[in-house]
Amino acid sequence: MNASPPILLRFNEIVGLFDEPLHTSCRKFHFPYEPPNDKDPLSHYGVLSDGTFPDLSLEETDILRDVVIRWETRHTACPFGTRYDTIKAYATFFSENYYDHSSLTQIVPRPMSRYSSTCWSVGADTLMAVGHMSLGIVQILETLSGFWDPSMGSAFVLDPRFKFLQILEEHHDPSVSLLALQALQTRTSIAVKRINAYLRYLQMRYAPGEIDDSEAVESLYSMVSSERAVFGQESGEEELGKLLARPQYKLAI
Repeated sequence: MNASPPILLRFNEIVGLFDEPLHTSCRKFHFPYEPPNDKDPLSHYGVLSDGTFPDLSLEETDILRDVVIRWETRHTACPFGTRYDTIKAYATFFSENYYDHSSLTQIVPRPMSRYSSTCWSVGADTLMAVGHMSLGIVQILETLSGFWDPSMGSAFVLDPRFKFLQILEEHHDPSVSLLALQALQTRTSIAVKRINAYLRYLQMRYAPGEIDDSEAVESLYSMVSSERAVFGQESGEEELGKLLARPQYKLAI
């Protein structure tokens, strides 16, 4: 039995997502790294032959290794269908894909539903893919932010408490469902850039010869701390309203 809380309600038995630590999902959804037979996932980031970075312990290096495994290696549950096998690949596709009301389907209430009337959902397949992607991105950004900035001042949370994902699971208003989907697309695009920026920083720090020296690391600050501190405290609909007030989301949606 999983000790972590389930992220979804109605589709939990089908999708099986839990709000768990990154290392738990690494063991559950990715092939184990077994040296010396396996190539080190950190090999192109400048890891030493002993499996560590020059100024980091093995435990600290393992944290970064789990991040790269989670982001860049095959997801064994195959939640993204046959076209995409990594969170990184699906996140890039998802952020650029087109969705409209035809992407939603009507569902009738069930015992595990949040609503007692007919609702709208993206359906189990999309929920499976977007859910696994969202969980992975949340874990990765939380880990990288905590690693490089223990104060968490630069933390970007893709979907606080997975409220947008829960709207995609079921909601009585299809327009809200579609807005949540499109807002999550915009936030995924931001998240992909931030993860890539963190990993470029890692590469520039330990393997500068692997990348173009002229390539600048993007800012890791998406909003000021005071804004981030209050984001995610309200209902999914209220948080969606906050995002729609921002020019970036108005243009995207």
